[in-house]
Amino acid sequence: MSTSTIIWIIVIVVVVLLALALLASIAGKKRKERDRLRAEELRTEATGKARSVQDSQLQAQEAEADAQRKRAEAERAAAQAADARQGSEVARAEHEDKIRTADRVDPDVDHKADDYEPRPLGEPGHDDQPPVDPDHDTRAADDPRRTDHPSSSDPSDPLAPREPPADGTHRA
Repeated sequence: MSTSTIIWIIVIVVVVLLALALLASIAGKKRKERDRLRAEELRTEATGKARSVQDSQLQAQEAEADAQRKRAEAERAAAQAADARQGSEVARAEHEDKIRTADRVDPDVDHKADDYEPRPLGEPGHDDQPPVDPDHDTRAADDPRRTDHPSSSDPSDPLAPREPPADGTHRA
């Protein structure tokens, strides 16, 4: 091999290496530009999401403020209910006290009896009315309107129980 051939081979290798270096540099610049564009897209996307995050944070703060207002309103309502309950208890106690006073004055009421309970006029168990026994039915046994026993099926009686027809049809 001659010296000129070796020089030509070296020149060709150097040119190929320079071409490869130039191509690598161009590819690197294109990759960097592509990465810059992608980074800008990601930043734009993140900025858009930052707005939605801020909106959701604002909504959460509004919901918390609304819940706090509703808790305060519920506490006020509970306090009003407690006041009303206390007022009701006071009124009931005053009412019972008046009845007890009336019973002490009334010679027909034994207010010292063990089973004494103050009852206003008109309430069951007061001396002016007979006590009502829930186990005793005061209706006549032959009353067709009674519902606790079967009665005759008089078709003209609107209160008489009706049985459905045997053929399965329904008549209104």
